Amino acid sequence: MTAIWPCGKLLIGEAGVGVDVRPGGFKRFLLRFLASGGSGEAPVWEAAWSELAPVEHGPLSAVLRTDGSRGCRVVFVRRAQLQTLLDELTTHGVEIRRVRTTFGWYLRT
Repeated sequence: MTAIWPCGKLLIGEAGVGVDVRPGGFKRFLLRFLASGGSGEAPVWEAAWSELAPVEHGPLSAVLRTDGSRGCRVVFVRRAQLQTLLDELTTHGVEIRRVRTTFGWYLRT
């Protein structure tokens, strides 16, 4: 899944990180195509800090993954928004890798 503002919303909390989709009608439509289904109340993608695999980030985007599950690419409008995520990842001890681009992230392992 790729989430881009304004339809994608990054959720950062004490337990971990999540990505949600808005508006609600679009989220319900998207949930039909996700294997996990979902209740519609929980974020579309989420992971505890300890579950995160190394995060790849480009100039304005990041790819969040966990071992054994689908990933999520988050695209930001401003570098400062990405930096907020990178700071949180560093605080929680998640490995971060800089890549030239996250485009084509789904094809990389």
